[in-house]
Amino acid sequence: MLPEGADGAESLCSTLMVKRVGEDLTLLVCNYGDASPESESSGMMLAVILPEISAITLREITCGLQQLRRLEANSLEYDGRVDGLMACLSSLPDLKCVRLWAGCLTEVWANRILSLIRACPHLQQAQFRAEVFDEKWKSEAGLLLEEGIHLLQEAQMPPGCTITLEGKRCRKTVDPCRRRRDWELSCNEKVKMKIPPEEEEIPSEEEESSSEEEIVSVEETAGELDRLQEAHRPQKKKKKKKCALM
Repeated sequence: MLPEGADGAESLCSTLMVKRVGEDLTLLVCNYGDASPESESSGMMLAVILPEISAITLREITCGLQQLRRLEANSLEYDGRVDGLMACLSSLPDLKCVRLWAGCLTEVWANRILSLIRACPHLQQAQFRAEVFDEKWKSEAGLLLEEGIHLLQEAQMPPGCTITLEGKRCRKTVDPCRRRRDWELSCNEKVKMKIPPEEEEIPSEEEESSSEEEIVSVEETAGELDRLQEAHRPQKKKKKKKCALM
């Protein structure tokens, strides 16, 4: 984390956490955006699980995120920087799990996720959460746009790989919400989706024994990412209950 009072513009990232869990390395990198409804700056956060990561790759990721700071989301410059960052992630063949936090799931973001899945044969989980954070870890849930959802749902997924989407989805069939200032409208409901949908299938004994260790490893490290993220949220002070005088 950045020390209190430090100038974030002088650092490569707002938050950087690296931790080894079992045989895997978990990396969480964040550059804050602006969680206010008036802002178009979303920043970006990502977390990855893989066996090893070189110092060069780590610097490429942190520099890539640093370049996104305060850029307007979905502008040409923002898209170009994000594409470069995703190309860096695509060069990691041993990538097991990736989590991405950005303001909105668009068709462009959906294509980035699919490109990453195709490039990383060991990727088992790709998770996208439409959410932005500011320097005080104040968060705002963003939108999962229909064109992005449909593109991912219609894609041919490799065996053993799943996509998880979290965010708000507009219930309107005509002129659905897209703009940042519309995120808080009542037509937008928080959802969590898994692609492909979970099915009750019983794997064969051979499939179960060969994949059991990898599944356990990814689930444990994915849970560790949740704990790391939660540990760096500011703790809310408990308010003392007032006693009413009778």
